[in-house]
Amino acid sequence: MANYLVAQLDALEASPCPCGSSRRAFVGPDNPTASVHLVEIAAQTQVHWHRKMTEVYVVLEGEGHVELDGERVPVRPMTAVMIRPGCRPRAVGRRKILNVRRQRIDEEPRNLRRVHHGLAPCLLRENTSVGGAFPLTGCRPLRT
Repeated sequence: MANYLVAQLDALEASPCPCGSSRRAFVGPDNPTASVHLVEIAAQTQVHWHRKMTEVYVVLEGEGHVELDGERVPVRPMTAVMIRPGCRPRAVGRRKILNVRRQRIDEEPRNLRRVHHGLAPCLLRENTSVGGAFPLTGCRPLRT
């Protein structure tokens, strides 16, 4: 078995993600170390967060900003942004990025949404296979 992996990112099938669509390389049970995603950022993206995963965004095309815990940070091609666990990122404006993840993607992103039952904002996880959202561990207020 080879001691390396090779992927042609633009040949991989795109799948939906909180930021738009992603072509994911090196994702699987045989690789717990890292993965690389070619991400097409949509015009409207969702705030999300990861409990354990560190991400590095490298902007390839497009300019605009990324919101990091509510702070707007300008980005342009060749800008790199490290996003630590617990940070709440949201990309604003169409662009293409390379997303390098320190752990594999078995931890799904947590989306932040308001619950429509009169309670304070809650942490919810998007369940795209069922087409809805549900609380991660019960409804709890979002710390800001």
